[in-house]
Amino acid sequence: MRIVKRQWIAIREVTDLTGWHPQHVRRLAREGRLQHRLSERVRRNGRVEREYALSSLPVEAQLKFLKQPLLSRPASTALAIRSNPNQSSLFASLPEVTEPERLNFSPEQNVQAMKRQEEIAPLLEFSSRSRRSRPTFRTVGGLAVRSMNSLADFLADQHQVSSRTLWNWYAQYRKLGYAGLVDRVRSDKEESRFLKAQPAVRALIENKYLGERLSVRLVYEALRRDWRSLEPECPRPPSYGAIRSYLKQLPKPLLVLSREGKRQFQERCEPYLLTDFESLLPNQIWVSDHGQHDAFVRNDLFSGISANAAVRPWLTAVLDMRSRKIVGTAWSATPSSHTISSALRVGITDLGFLRSSTWTTARISRRLAVSTSLRNAVAY
Repeated sequence: MRIVKRQWIAIREVTDLTGWHPQHVRRLAREGRLQHRLSERVRRNGRVEREYALSSLPVEAQLKFLKQPLLSRPASTALAIRSNPNQSSLFASLPEVTEPERLNFSPEQNVQAMKRQEEIAPLLEFSSRSRRSRPTFRTVGGLAVRSMNSLADFLADQHQVSSRTLWNWYAQYRKLGYAGLVDRVRSDKEESRFLKAQPAVRALIENKYLGERLSVRLVYEALRRDWRSLEPECPRPPSYGAIRSYLKQLPKPLLVLSREGKRQFQERCEPYLLTDFESLLPNQIWVSDHGQHDAFVRNDLFSGISANAAVRPWLTAVLDMRSRKIVGTAWSATPSSHTISSALRVGITDLGFLRSSTWTTARISRRLAVSTSLRNAVAY
């Protein structure tokens, strides 16, 4: 008769598995509904901690404990090492993925590949060892894991996938590396091969949708009405979903110009200036403008104007688009290209050209302390 050793866990693990409040756990223990005992661990205040029997928890909590990840901490791991009890970690770390490999895929594809790589990491580590050096593991439930197949079955149960799926990921990783874990997309995804081979049908659809500005439903009805004259040998026209997918793939500028008019095309599709300055680097783009002060001053500087005459001076300023700091200024009675050159010269003399983002940011934060009143004087 085999005696099964009872598993004892701390109150923190009980609350994680059941979602109960610690006070509720202690009340159930006082009522005798949870088996508990005094542990060997002592708190900082000198009190002895209590441990609770895993078998006295609900079945859902017990299953949740048994299905914990392989790479969890030793206190709650689902496997116990028999061959080397002193080993600190169950498996080696994940294979390193280089930056060029990740740049080839979208963020969603990278998340998918990293998740699958983490799930097959025990298989990769287990297969890298020789048969004699492979350890034997035993789960908390008593299942022995001695081979690749038994380990794959256990991992499949842990991650809620089939063992065949894990073996496919494993084979693709051994063959193609990190790229093999990303789902391959068909080159003709969301494309109708039938419409691609029928130019007359495509011409009719595009004319109805772009020229006559009909809805997708009316385009479909028109195609069904004229189908016999277009393709007498084909019994049925394409489905409504195929036509809608084809029309959605048309270039957006073409759709805007044909269905919404030239004005909407100019406002939404023609070249424009990006105003998202937060995506820029400091000292990457400078902008300049003139602004006239709302005050008169006595002229004792500007040439071409009589002395002591009342003048509203103009300010020509050069602004760093990212940091919003004024890098160069020049005052004049009448702004011109000369004042722009003077303000630009001040900025270049003080800051220079972009060399590195760190150097420029440090120089800007150290040198450019412009008062609020001066920034408000500039007409943006």
